[in-house]
This record gives sequence, structure tokens and C-alpha cells, in this order.
Amino acid sequence: MAKKVQASNTKKTETATEKKNSSFSLNVDWVHVFILSALFWMIYLWIFNSNFVDLNGDNFAYFLLGRGLAEGHGYVNATSIHPTPQIHFPPGFPFIIAACIKLFNADMMDVSFVMGLFYFVSILLFYFSLTKIQASKALAFVVSIFVLLNQLLMSSAVSCMSEIPFVLASIAGIFFLVRSASDDNPLKSWKLLLSVGAFAIGYYIKSIGIALFGAMFLYFLFSKKWKHLLVSTGAYVLMVLPWYIRGKQVGSSYASQLMQVNPYKPELGNLTMASFIERIENNFIRYVSLDIPTSIFGLELTTEKTPLSFWITGLLIIAFILFGIFRLKDYKFFFLGYIVAVFTILLAWPDAFGGLRFIEVLVPVFLFLFIYGIIGLIEFVLGKLSIASFSPYWLLFFAMYYYSPLETLKNKLTEPTPQNYRNYFELAKWAKANTPKDAVFSARKPDMFMYFADRTTIGDKPSLSDTVVLDYFRENSVDYVVLEQLGFASTAKYLYPAIQKNQAKFPIAIQLPNPDTYLLKFTEGDR
Repeated sequence: MAKKVQASNTKKTETATEKKNSSFSLNVDWVHVFILSALFWMIYLWIFNSNFVDLNGDNFAYFLLGRGLAEGHGYVNATSIHPTPQIHFPPGFPFIIAACIKLFNADMMDVSFVMGLFYFVSILLFYFSLTKIQASKALAFVVSIFVLLNQLLMSSAVSCMSEIPFVLASIAGIFFLVRSASDDNPLKSWKLLLSVGAFAIGYYIKSIGIALFGAMFLYFLFSKKWKHLLVSTGAYVLMVLPWYIRGKQVGSSYASQLMQVNPYKPELGNLTMASFIERIENNFIRYVSLDIPTSIFGLELTTEKTPLSFWITGLLIIAFILFGIFRLKDYKFFFLGYIVAVFTILLAWPDAFGGLRFIEVLVPVFLFLFIYGIIGLIEFVLGKLSIASFSPYWLLFFAMYYYSPLETLKNKLTEPTPQNYRNYFELAKWAKANTPKDAVFSARKPDMFMYFADRTTIGDKPSLSDTVVLDYFRENSVDYVVLEQLGFASTAKYLYPAIQKNQAKFPIAIQLPNPDTYLLKFTEGDR
């Protein structure tokens, strides 16, 4: 009897302890979430500028595609005379924009603010994902702080671009994946289906999202979770099949661009084995020596040649990331597969398309594995010295480093629009007020011009032959041609010589000085 009473008391004590620990853990989560929320909105509202015009160009293309969907025109090119299927941008982000337009008549700046909301949700989901992937809530909090302070992610969170929605989809997929691990029956696991759904949405936002499926596939394969592997693969294939079938029917621009030496210079022709190897080498050098250290630390290149310090930084980051993957008890094959799959695509991608945007989607994962690897090394050294364990909170002292990159970003967002772009926009606004509604324009940045002009605008023709350039204008019934100085080599190489050889066909409709920017009337249209 006494033993039963003692056992009962012991069980009650254990239950009370578990409740106490659970309550403490919950309180820690709430404190972390509160700090992350307060810090995020303080920084985001400090940086956000409603008057900033992102000159990327793709942001205007995305918005016009979304507006076309919202207006019921379907997923067709905005910058074409006759509706043609859009074959370059996946539809995920334009559908998000269309939803924003339908729900609250959003303009581009409203969509940019929604990206901030997406970024905020991504950070919170990442925090709760990391608490499942490894045991330390302190480490999960520290990593989330550094993700929050990352200047590259923050710059996308204040613009109308697809990187943040992709980050949200990828993190949401990870969030549900780590919570589905304990589900014995994948057919009844709504968490697994939500994970697959999030990864599929990532693919619909960016084609590189196929890497997420590859990572999940490897994780289940090496974990020998055969039922999860079959269910997730089947569900993913069904979810992405419609876009795959559409691509087979109408084509895709990616395949043709991948095979070109330089998509911006079609006269260079297609790849050879030598030029393909050169492309991989160029991409590898740029990512290791420049893009990886810049994406993590916000470094600025001030010399024409990449300094040795950038190389060292890039290699150290990669080393700590690999060590972080090695330390993981679970999901190591997921993260390794994700990184390898993304880089396999990026190394083969045209080096003319280089930029931080392509590696940005990996930044949250990079930061986690990088910090996880650093803490592992610190704990190893302290263990050898018989010193008490290390608290990840100490790393927050290094968060002060990110004030300077964020301040640089804020200053960039408050800088006035360059005069060459102001002239370009003024021409577009003049066209809106002074040309017929059905007038057709040709411009180097057609989506950007169309956004401000509210007139049908097509691109230019990259050809060294003036006859080909003029035939392109005739075939598309072009009424006006924009001759700008935005800094693109194609204007000086293709358009300007064609105009020079046929000046009588291009009378000036309006000219703006400093720098000279022209709206020219094309007098041989078929209209």
C-alpha cells in the first residue's frame, strides 16, 4: 500500500514538473515572439518608404500580370499587341497580386507592404520550425533575429517582388514538415499535405522551387519513410501537373535562355561545351567570393576586383554551413539536398543573369546552419577546456553590426529617382495625357513604361539589322518609340543605330534633356 502511495506521489510530482516545464517553455516562446514582433515592425516602418520606386523592372511586370488576372484577362502577356500566354514568370506571385487588387484595390506600393507582412509571418514560422529541428529555443530566437536583420531580405520585403512570397512558402513547408514527422499514417496527415502544398506553391512562385521537392524527397528516402515518400511525391506531382501541362502546350522561355551564351546578346548563339564550363566557373566564383558573403553580411564591393577578404569570408561561411548540417540529428539530408539542388540550378544558369536575388531564397537556411555550426564549434572548444556550456544569446551582441547595412538600405530607399528614369517616367505620363488610348509604344522597359503610360507597350528588337528592327515595329503596328538613356547596352547597340539610319521615319514627339530622352513617332506603322 505504501509503495502504491509513493508511486502515485512520484507520478503526480513528474506530472507537475512536466506542466511546469511546459508552462515555462510556452512563456519563453511568447517572450521571443513579442520581441521579434516589436523589433520587426520598428525596423520595417523605419525603413519603408511609400514614395520609393523600385527600378528593378520585374516588379512592374509582376504587377501588370496580376492586374490582368484581376481584370479577368487570364495569364497573358501585358506587353504584347495580341494576348499571348505568359511563358516566363510562374503564376504564383501574380495570383497573390491579383488577390490584393481584388480584396483592397491595391497598387504596387500596397503589394510591397503586403510583402512586409509575409516577411514577418516567415520569421515567426521559422522560429517555431527551428524549435522542432533542434532543441534550443535560444538558438531559434537568435537565428530569427539575424534573419529579421538581414538587409537583403528586408530590401525585398519593401518591394513588389517574388522572393519574400517564396521564402514564406518554403518556410511554411518546413514548418509543417517537421510537425508531420511523428504522423504514422501519411494518408491521414494534414500536416504532411500542407507541407507538400506549401512546397508546390513555392514552385508556382519560382521555378527553382523544384529544389524544395527534391529536398523533401531525399529526406524521406534516407529516413526510410517509404509511405511518406510515396504520398508526398504523388501529392506534389498532382499539384504541379497543371503548370507542367501548360508549359508543354505553350512552351517556356527558360529552356531557350538556358541554352544561349547570353540571352541579352542573342547574336552570340547557343552554348558549346567550353562556354558551358566557363559559365559554371564564372557562377561558382561569383557565388563563393561575392554573393554568399554579401547576402549574409551585407558587404559592399568597393573595388573592381573581388578582395581576398571576400573569398575568405565566403569559404568560412560555407565551412560553417557544412559543419552545421553535419551536426543535425535529423533533417540534414533535407537541408543538404535543398542547398545542392538550388546551386546545381544556379551554376547552370546564364551568368548574365547574376544577382543576389537568385541566392536570396537560401538566406534563412544559410543563417540557421551558419550560426548552428558556429555554436557547435564554440561548444566543442569550451568542452575541451572544461568550461560551462555556451548560451546562444551571447551572439546577439553581433546583431549591432547589421545597423549599418540597414541604415544604408534606408538611405537608398529615400534617394531621389535618378534623372534618366525620371525623364523616362515623364515621357510615359505625357503619353498617357497626349496620345490616343489605342496607341502602341515600343520601349526598352515595356512593363515599366506601360505602368505609367497606361498604353499598350511592347519591347524592342535586339538585332544589328535596322531592317529587322523596323519590320518589328511594322508587324506590331507601333506608333511611338522610346529612345532612352537608362544605361542598357542594347539601346545603343540595336535601337539607336536603326534610328540613325532612318531618321526621317522617327520625328520627335517630345524630348526631355539631361540626359536627352526622346519619344519618337514612327511614321510607317500599318495602322
